Amino acid sequence: MRQRRMRSLIYEPTEHADFEFLPPNPLTIKDVLDDVNEVRNCIAHGDRIPDRYFVPGGGRQTLNGVVNFLAVLDDSLSFIIRETLLKILRDDHVENFKSRHNTRCSGRKWGSRLKRG
Repeated sequence: MRQRRMRSLIYEPTEHADFEFLPPNPLTIKDVLDDVNEVRNCIAHGDRIPDRYFVPGGGRQTLNGVVNFLAVLDDSLSFIIRETLLKILRDDHVENFKSRHNTRCSGRKWGSRLKRG
């Protein structure tokens, strides 16, 4: 199941008007995960985000031209958060998030529950 989620498209062709005129973007969660973590770590530790994330044209094609890769990572995080929230709501896991002290949400125990769910 996890492998299928890692192959989930960030830009679902039916959800982006750009793809009516442009070829679909094949970018998946797996393709961006290392970059998301690298940028997150730079921000968390006060380090400079590498220039390659800001290079014009380093991201995906849009009707207005090519965006930088940081914009792609922003889209990716929005997708990941949205899909995670939908899964929590769809699978009725809301009760598990009422308190940060809820032991059913902590550590490996919670991660394994999501994988099974």
